[in-house]
Amino acid sequence: MKLKFITKSKGAAGEYSEYSFNSHTGCSHGCRYCYLKGMGMNHPPKPKKMLYVDNGWILIPTTPLEFARDCYRPELKQLIAENPTVKEKGIFLSFATDPLLLQTIEYTNAIIKMNARYDVKSVLLTKTSNKSWLIWLRDYFMTLPNYDYEDFKNLIEYGVTLTGFDELEPDAAPNRERKKSLQFAKTRKFTTWVSLEPIIDFNKSLEMIEQSKDFTDYYKIGLHSRKKYARTEALEFKRKVEELLPTGNFEFKNSFKKLIDEV
Repeated sequence: MKLKFITKSKGAAGEYSEYSFNSHTGCSHGCRYCYLKGMGMNHPPKPKKMLYVDNGWILIPTTPLEFARDCYRPELKQLIAENPTVKEKGIFLSFATDPLLLQTIEYTNAIIKMNARYDVKSVLLTKTSNKSWLIWLRDYFMTLPNYDYEDFKNLIEYGVTLTGFDELEPDAAPNRERKKSLQFAKTRKFTTWVSLEPIIDFNKSLEMIEQSKDFTDYYKIGLHSRKKYARTEALEFKRKVEELLPTGNFEFKNSFKKLIDEV
């Protein structure tokens, strides 16, 4: 199936999700380590061309509702028909931007609503701390016909990136605020998760786990592609992660596994 609006993930992105939706490219967080720099997307969010329609003369921007209804929905239905596992695995928002920025959030809302309509999970990853949005989302789901808590829990996964280094993420919400939003999401019965990627410092990442483990359902852990790490330190980090999270609710990405020779 040839996809136009939903992206088939490749490489390291595929370790997060098989499919994603990216309404914009670029981000305003200004993270010093951002992989978007190497892709020419280290700029404020810009809408992708797919959000516009050609009327024969000029490109006209679609509203989030129009886009979700007229463009995204037909492709989503076809994808479900060809690959029903997308419902459970979910669609990731987003690899090319943050889904909860001022420029992106309305499209994110429209896509989440459309995904829910067809019982497809939405998996979000952000560096914001928007509690009012979390309240809105929970309230929206509660207005749906035949609303059930388990449906809501299975259709939304709310995640934040935690590095512990605010100075490397100057325009993102501070790590402490992201943790608060994660805790708040958990009290609202969201499935919550943390991306510990990139690891800037092993000890700081352990600190992030210690401070968030009581309200985090699972962790994904990966390295910085442009940073060198000592294998002995990585092995000790792995041992401590296993001690902190004895239920095994974590996954080391291939970048980490290769370092310790498990791939």
